[in-house]
Amino acid sequence: MTPNLSLSNEDFDFLRSLIREETGIVLSDQKRALLAARLQQRLRALRLKSFHQYCLLLRSAGRRRDELPNLVNRITTNETYFYRFEKHFEFLRREILVKQEGRDLLTHPIRIWSAGCSSGEEPYTLAMLAQEIFPQAPPGGVRILGTDIDTEMLRHAREGAYPRRKLRNLPRPWRRNYFDRTEKDGRELFRVRPALRKFVAFRRHNLLKDPPPVRGKADCVFCRNVLIYFSPKEQERAVQNLVAALRPGGYLFLGHSESLVCHPQLQLLQHAVFRKREDDEPAV
Repeated sequence: MTPNLSLSNEDFDFLRSLIREETGIVLSDQKRALLAARLQQRLRALRLKSFHQYCLLLRSAGRRRDELPNLVNRITTNETYFYRFEKHFEFLRREILVKQEGRDLLTHPIRIWSAGCSSGEEPYTLAMLAQEIFPQAPPGGVRILGTDIDTEMLRHAREGAYPRRKLRNLPRPWRRNYFDRTEKDGRELFRVRPALRKFVAFRRHNLLKDPPPVRGKADCVFCRNVLIYFSPKEQERAVQNLVAALRPGGYLFLGHSESLVCHPQLQLLQHAVFRKREDDEPAV
């Protein structure tokens, strides 16, 4: 029997409604072919003959719980690389981290949250930058948390092994100091060294549904190119959650196309970089 891989209006509406409910990602009518293409492999793995059978599986409460992570993993966009948007990292180094060099990291550790971290390039870049500035940081003195809703990407992040092209923007000394060249299944890979990995933890987190994952308040939150997939209402809710995770005076970094975010506690410093106002600081 030939599989029926056409996606009906009814099934498409059900799937995109479920995806929006679970992740906040809004799929327009133009995304129908993309969704169908990304789910075909999942249908084959489950030995299903049609998208309608897949929707029936997801309508079953017991099966939905197990299958939702797989659905989410298929529709998230995960293209990224190390040291992406260099100006943000330069701002972090110059305006934030360098000014904390006298900080007692034992009693006041630096906390950075990378929300929507994909396969880990951003949090590892943050760890490299922190290591350059705080080479003698005590254990736990710099804490970087990477979170994502995609469990497959988190698995890659924890593994910490990347093709050469992902390292293309890194300064040459960083490539030499923080990676070991290796091979896997005949492919050249560069694996993050254990000395750097100790700065970073990874966790699954839903930005719209889950409470802030940072223990205490974060000094900085990076959430770049995540909000663009949400509706305006869900963008507002996500920003509220990000701001709640920041300490007063902390910093929020968004994607370049997300720089028009408005929140009464946020002060725009430069393109897509915001500072959370102090508790007694009036909005301007």
